Amino acid sequence: MLNRLDPPTFCRNSELRFVVACLVLAAAIALAVPEQELTAQELTLAERERIDEIFARWNRVDSPGAALAVARGGEIFYKRGYGSANLEYGVPITPQTVFHVASVSKQFTTFATLLLEQDGKLSLDDTIQQHIPEVPDLGPKITLGHLGYHQSGMRDQWELLAMSGWRLDDVITTDQILRVLSRQRELNFQPGAETLYSNSGFTLLGQVVARTSGQSFPEFAAKRIFEPLSMSRTHFHDDHQRIVPGRAYSYAETADGYQKLVLSYANAGATSLFTTVEDLVRWLHNLDTGTVGGSELLETMHQKGVHNDGEESAFALGLIHSQYRGLAVVGHSGGDAGFRSWAGRIPEHDLAIAVLSNVASFDASGRAMDVAAVLLEEHMEPAPDDGEKEQESESEIELTAGQRTNLAGIYQLDIGLVIELVEENGELVVVGPGVPRSALVARSPSRLFLAATSATLDFELDDDERASSVDIDMPGQRMRGQRIEPESPEKLRQYVGSYWSDELMTGYELELTGEGLVARHQRHDPVKLASVGEDELAGDQWWFGRLEFQRGEAGEISGFRVTGGRVRHLLFVRR
Repeated sequence: MLNRLDPPTFCRNSELRFVVACLVLAAAIALAVPEQELTAQELTLAERERIDEIFARWNRVDSPGAALAVARGGEIFYKRGYGSANLEYGVPITPQTVFHVASVSKQFTTFATLLLEQDGKLSLDDTIQQHIPEVPDLGPKITLGHLGYHQSGMRDQWELLAMSGWRLDDVITTDQILRVLSRQRELNFQPGAETLYSNSGFTLLGQVVARTSGQSFPEFAAKRIFEPLSMSRTHFHDDHQRIVPGRAYSYAETADGYQKLVLSYANAGATSLFTTVEDLVRWLHNLDTGTVGGSELLETMHQKGVHNDGEESAFALGLIHSQYRGLAVVGHSGGDAGFRSWAGRIPEHDLAIAVLSNVASFDASGRAMDVAAVLLEEHMEPAPDDGEKEQESESEIELTAGQRTNLAGIYQLDIGLVIELVEENGELVVVGPGVPRSALVARSPSRLFLAATSATLDFELDDDERASSVDIDMPGQRMRGQRIEPESPEKLRQYVGSYWSDELMTGYELELTGEGLVARHQRHDPVKLASVGEDELAGDQWWFGRLEFQRGEAGEISGFRVTGGRVRHLLFVRR
């Protein structure tokens, strides 16, 4: 391998006319040497190879990929990019590549809020209406602390917007989000009663920072956080038309390769931080040292939320406390469009890791913990069985037409959602809320594998070899689903009609079609509805989950309330 300080042999010539050319060529070669050779002094060759193997699948010019930085004491000792930031031009990912990091943004929003509390300009005990009066007073007191701990009970902005007719690849501004939130008339639950992840709270906190400081939220974060920490390639991105040098674009895997996923957010607080792995490591070091903010602020930020009944939550202010193989971990993940991110620390061993990716199927937190295992294996508890690797070692089989028919159908999951397995072109395809429409791979007549989400589906078969239920095992979540039979058109006909929500200023038409009952909205494809109980239907979109129908005094259908993952009991009235 070429030495970084020596020009190539053919440049070693005493003639003056070669000197400049040799220096230029030597500099070019120096810039081309992979980044990890500059920063891997603390790692053995075997450790470097094991880390690179974690990302090997994406380390190709024709694939999106990831960036990694690992540090101790604020000093990066390994950093590298894998794959391409832009597939159209084959631009490689480097540790300087700028990514949208989605919900990793939230810790910066709470930190900014705490800086203003430190300045004496607000308190976490303030009500939201003290700073944003257009948010309606719904009775119980909602504090800034409730927002930061995901305990406000406020419905999530993304589900509300999607239900209203927005697509998440639309331009979505902060003002639009505020208008939707200002029309809400009910909460998911009493503030402080429980923890339910809500992006709305962090958009509101970003606006509290702006209105209290007299600066825009991105300006305040730049002046008070990014500039003091020398995070020179970091900003909050609230202008979707802004040009960002060196940015990554986001992608999703398809049967034929990759497709681009557009992200045009023009809002900041819950999301929209643009940064690099190098800058994130500077930030993570500050969470240990308090160079900006001080120790008292950091102590407050790391405190876990407590519910009204005294139960403790895993959520701190923009941070999540967890365990990995016996070690305490403090961090946060993020996912928007095709971007996947994780940044966090293992404080006991002074280890900070940032992993940023631009492909939707990437498990950023999982890969970060894989890196941690390379470095801290001797300090960890034994690893659990790796179901994903077990699946990769199993051979594929081809199901017969009868076996596919026996597995195809509608399944109601114990988390309240419904998925459907349908036959398409000799394959079984899964359709459901938040699930990429993807073909399943058969490992046996009763076991299927979904590569897009690393999910294993184990079916329980009856005496006729027909599936009656399914157990779904995927990273971080297990679910069980029962097969449900479609209702007759006669029974579904009673739900047909027009329904309107004043809170969302939008309506849906429920219609019977050849494929069953669907909900139509002018900006969305029809949502398929399946009966899951008496006067209960479930939709096949993540933002249109379970519909509970209400009846008037004469027994007629008067409306329904829709509940999803982060929105509960939102009312639609029949017109």
